[in-house]
Amino acid sequence: MKKDGISLKSLFREIKKQTGYDIIYADKILDDRQTINAHFINTPLNKVLENALSGQAVNFVIDENAIVLNRKIKSEDQVLNLPDLELKGRVTDENGQPLASVTIRVATTISNSTRPSSAQLLYTATILTKSDGTFSFTAGPQSEFLIFSFVGYENKVVKIGDQRSFVVSLNVNKSPLDEIQVIAYGTTTKRFATGSIGTLKRTDIEKQPVSSPLQALEGRIPGVYISEASGISGSGISVQIRGANSLQAGRNPLYIIDGVPFTATPTETSSGTFQIPTPLLGGNGTFSPFDNIPTSDIESIEVLKDADATAIYGSRAANGVVMITTKKGKSGKMRINANIYSGVSKIARSMDMLNTEQYLKVRNQAFANDNITPTSTNAPDLSFGDGYTNFLQSVMGNTGHFTDGTLAVSGGNKQTQYLISGNYRHQSTVLPGNYADKKATVHFSIQSQSDNSKFSISLSGAYTKNNNNLPSANINSYYALPPNLPIYNADGTFFWIPSGAYTNPVAALKSPKSVVTDNIIGNATLKYNILPGLSFKTDVGFNRINFNAVTATLKANKNPFLASSATGSVALQENFNQVFNIEPQLSYTRKIGASKFDVLLGDTYQYSQFVQPFLINGSFTNDALYNDLGSTTIQLTSSGRTESKFTSLFGRVNYTLLDKYVLNFNGRRDGSSRFGPGNKFGNFGSVGAAWIFSEEKFFRNRLQWLSFGKIRGSYGTLGNDQLPEYQYLSLYSNGALAASYNGVNTLVPASFQNPKLGWEVTKKLEFTADLNFIKDRINLSASWYRNVSDHLLTYLPLATQTGFSGYNGNFPGTVENKGWEFSLETKNIQKKDFTWSTSLNLTIPKNKLASYPKLASSIYANSYVVGQSLSTVLAYHFTGFDHGVPQFEDMDGSKSISGGNYATTGKGDYIVAGNTDPKFYGGFNNSFSYKGFQLDFLFQFVKKDGYNIYNSTATPGSATNLPLDVLNLPFQYTTLATSAAGAGFTRYKISDAAFGDASFIRLKNVSLNYKFKDVVIKRIGLQSLNVYMHAQNLLTFTKYLGFDPETLGTYVPPTKLISFGLQTTF
Repeated sequence: MKKDGISLKSLFREIKKQTGYDIIYADKILDDRQTINAHFINTPLNKVLENALSGQAVNFVIDENAIVLNRKIKSEDQVLNLPDLELKGRVTDENGQPLASVTIRVATTISNSTRPSSAQLLYTATILTKSDGTFSFTAGPQSEFLIFSFVGYENKVVKIGDQRSFVVSLNVNKSPLDEIQVIAYGTTTKRFATGSIGTLKRTDIEKQPVSSPLQALEGRIPGVYISEASGISGSGISVQIRGANSLQAGRNPLYIIDGVPFTATPTETSSGTFQIPTPLLGGNGTFSPFDNIPTSDIESIEVLKDADATAIYGSRAANGVVMITTKKGKSGKMRINANIYSGVSKIARSMDMLNTEQYLKVRNQAFANDNITPTSTNAPDLSFGDGYTNFLQSVMGNTGHFTDGTLAVSGGNKQTQYLISGNYRHQSTVLPGNYADKKATVHFSIQSQSDNSKFSISLSGAYTKNNNNLPSANINSYYALPPNLPIYNADGTFFWIPSGAYTNPVAALKSPKSVVTDNIIGNATLKYNILPGLSFKTDVGFNRINFNAVTATLKANKNPFLASSATGSVALQENFNQVFNIEPQLSYTRKIGASKFDVLLGDTYQYSQFVQPFLINGSFTNDALYNDLGSTTIQLTSSGRTESKFTSLFGRVNYTLLDKYVLNFNGRRDGSSRFGPGNKFGNFGSVGAAWIFSEEKFFRNRLQWLSFGKIRGSYGTLGNDQLPEYQYLSLYSNGALAASYNGVNTLVPASFQNPKLGWEVTKKLEFTADLNFIKDRINLSASWYRNVSDHLLTYLPLATQTGFSGYNGNFPGTVENKGWEFSLETKNIQKKDFTWSTSLNLTIPKNKLASYPKLASSIYANSYVVGQSLSTVLAYHFTGFDHGVPQFEDMDGSKSISGGNYATTGKGDYIVAGNTDPKFYGGFNNSFSYKGFQLDFLFQFVKKDGYNIYNSTATPGSATNLPLDVLNLPFQYTTLATSAAGAGFTRYKISDAAFGDASFIRLKNVSLNYKFKDVVIKRIGLQSLNVYMHAQNLLTFTKYLGFDPETLGTYVPPTKLISFGLQTTF
């Protein structure tokens, strides 16, 4: 600035505007009649103050976010023989709730002899508030200020003066460095965190009209790769944190909801997973349990990635941890919040297929090439005429509709806070017919504490009922039906072919299926503050998912020309998963001088159970009675029960020195019932360290553009026990190999025992730099990580003479994941009426099988390659066409294309075509606000390879439709799979010609919100009113040849969703 003759108060206002610093002083200590000439261009703040205050008898102190002015002390004699100060008071949060363990520093000022007008703080004492937020102590007579600090809150400087009793309210810190982050068994802030933690806030979750909280994570947190298996609501979602750490043991992270382990895997039967047809839900065709968790109930999602953040969870956290925290009540008068939105959905991306004219031309050419005359027997499709049916449009081209509504009531006082909410969501599909995912949830939370704040209790829970009805048909091949095949006859009845060569897709989709799940999750936390800083807490949690399914194929929807249509079929299943856990914990916090200790000691007991009362198959002759078991012929196919137990001791010691050096130690001893008697227990742990170097005077004085700088690192070991129960025992079954003896069912051996089965171990290493620039307007974080897993849990072969193909065991191979993660946040424009901020995250992962002794002679020789990714694709190397016949390189020199093993073994012609891992991925988000308007949009980007549509395409010229792109390739059309052209295309499907770029950029989310002004809404009795538009998967940019590069294959692609809504509080 450059102004002449301005007052000190005017200068202070300009300093506040440019730096955000509050300036604290008593009016009587300044002579405001004095004016100054302010000629300051890029001048350091301390120089500005020295110049401005040179004629005043005051010192200044720059501490945290405040500048404190005080009168200079003329002589030490002035403070001699003055009495001590008896100080007392109470510290609360913004809602009047007491804050325990708040740090209070007593300070005075001393002059700096080299700069007479400047000063620095001298801390003379440090104390902590009691459990009820009160404090009382004796301070020296020279004490001038009390400085209050607490994790997650803004520091507050209070001048003592003549005051001896204080009531201090701390405000939640708006700085992203001091926002509270949930960690295992506690909280921290980004400023003092030693571990790698990604956070998704409620405000970002609410902008997305999705049905699962896992969908909200896509493209938003580095190191977390999310992919949807299908565009059908309730379908599976894959979450991979820093790559695949295991060959075959589970790769799922640990999910925790309000301290309760959540059953994240699909409900399974004793003989395998109950599957909805794969192309509907993708993956293994199962429902995601997260479809039972409404996003409206969630306050935040934390993803714990490195050893320091996850090791205290031990063996359950080798693949990372996803922690979901639900909303809680706040003190104050009762508030009612209502939120409702409704919208439509369409598949985000489709694919062009041959029309009837093109299809018939290809078919006729194929018969001519094969020198075969088409007949009604070998070519029934050629007799259907030249009509046209767009089966892609017929099967998945409908418009889905969805509506989501939430009503929440909350409030309370300083002793008790409450929240109760209800949510209902109805979402139909893009399939023909009245299919929908309907769910209703009731969620509650109550926190209460005693009058003296020593005892507190917290209760939370939710119940969800979900009814998802989907067709029982497998739509995998429907898109490829001949385009001249009609759906209806002239009289409106379904068209059928007497030979049964084709299924009528619309008829098949009318067969009913109902899947009903009931999910209940609850948590109780009891805490007692024994002594100042010492507390005992117990968490008790329970989660149960009931699963009931009925699927039927009605006679009316089957081909009446076939004998099998005389009866319909029905299958019924009931099973449930439940988890109970209890975790008593003892914690101690102590501050000694400039040192702070946080100690935690705890124990875990977890009991998990799966029960399947029945899986029944039946048949019926009357469609009206398909759901009446008394009128059907039924057979109990299977029933079963499994259980597992898990126990552990854990501890953590966190040490902070001078608020700039942090050490964190975690240790855990786990015991799992899934392992043999001598291997049930494993020891795991980690160490993390952080140095906030920006607090060092050397950097503070020289790098004023650096507002925060921290270097941190961690190393630790974790275990993995994600494998089926009882694998260390010999198991017996009454399955297909069992016989009956004198009418009595018998048991036969089903698996080979391995009493030495033990833990898979993952070692994690990470280094990170966190840098904030220009008063936190630019925030950069860069991380390098390396995870190495050994003692791999995998299936090992046995000699056939044993009667078993193999057994589950530990193998001395290693899997390595390493990579880089970057995140950048910038506040580009910060004006009163307009702001613009940007965030970018980028992950560059690298996965490989680091070692596998004797791989070439193992059963995995054709699946894995040492030095390559676990998702390596082995395929033929396509060299071109010879008269329309695909040709491939003879890699093993056998003078024939033999397939089989990887070429380096000398037994086949496969090469490493690539892998399906992302080469890099991330997200780019922009946020704009103008007065009451808020606009956000997120681009998700993924660089990867994958199989294109030709991998699942029939031979060009056969009686199925083809992608339009087939006309651009010189295939020799054939009707015979055994011909040279047919055999060549069979190899082409699994060659590098059908594998390639599946990268994409997707406009993942757009959110436009308008918040009405308070003066407008208060006239109608409202506290707030917002109207908004949300969109998901709006645009996709890709060169991928197929339906969608995210789901790959022929699953229902992700859907484009657009919704409009209203939110109000009164």
